[in-house]
Amino acid sequence: TSVTPGRPNSAFAPFFEAMMQQIGMAVDVPCELLLKKFNASFSASRAAMLDMWLSTRIRRADLVSDFCQPVYEAWLWREIANGRIKAPGFLRDPLLRWAFCQSEWHGDGPGSLKPVEEVDAAVKRITAGLSTVKEETLNVSGGDWKRNVEQRGVEEAARKEAGLGPMAAPAGSALQKTDP
Repeated sequence: TSVTPGRPNSAFAPFFEAMMQQIGMAVDVPCELLLKKFNASFSASRAAMLDMWLSTRIRRADLVSDFCQPVYEAWLWREIANGRIKAPGFLRDPLLRWAFCQSEWHGDGPGSLKPVEEVDAAVKRITAGLSTVKEETLNVSGGDWKRNVEQRGVEEAARKEAGLGPMAAPAGSALQKTDP
């Protein structure tokens, strides 16, 4: 007799979801994100995203310390030793070498489910002194706040030259200027 697989099997979906939950737990990825299936409440979906972001930040820090930074330092050492990069004292002084090797590694931000509320919260954290523009820029987009300021200057100058007014924040936004 031959085996009859009996497909499609009505127990496949629950079996598959159970396996995805196990895989998600093993790799520290919430099942909702692994499947890209958000059936829970907004709060539960946001909690899953924040949980994933926490583990992503930990993995990112490990990647930077265990791979990116050592490769960068080895590359920098070789370039300086070969004379392609000038760094006086790098090869003789460990403190100077440490200073020359300092770097920051940034990636994309976590994404957002309610971007307007999250930007308003970021502005409030900056205003309250709990955070900085640099930190919030990294958290929201992974961008460079200095480059943003320079680009905004270019854009504002172009708007002024074109006879347009300055860009304004939406009414009611925490981004609007307030008088002290």
